[in-house]
Amino acid sequence: MARIIFTTAYQVHPALRASYLSLADDMKKYFLDQKNIDFSVYEQQGKENNFSEVFIFETEEEFETYEDGKDEQWKQLEHRLEEYVLDGKMQYSVLVERVE
Repeated sequence: MARIIFTTAYQVHPALRASYLSLADDMKKYFLDQKNIDFSVYEQQGKENNFSEVFIFETEEEFETYEDGKDEQWKQLEHRLEEYVLDGKMQYSVLVERVE
């Protein structure tokens, strides 16, 4: 079974950094406690306010169905995040583990 890493990268408005970091803590608690999803937020070294969300799924099936569990709290977190992202630009990537 192939594990999947799904990432979302974006830049946060510098003036909103402190509020964003609070939101990042809320997101981590939500995904780990409510959804049992391995989730972390990282800041790019040397590029302040450039963050990446990293989701790790143990199977491709988990990845394919994770958004099916999107509830009202998840939607609210997404809406809050949109307020902090510079120019509304986000980059997404999906990494598939290949083990022979």
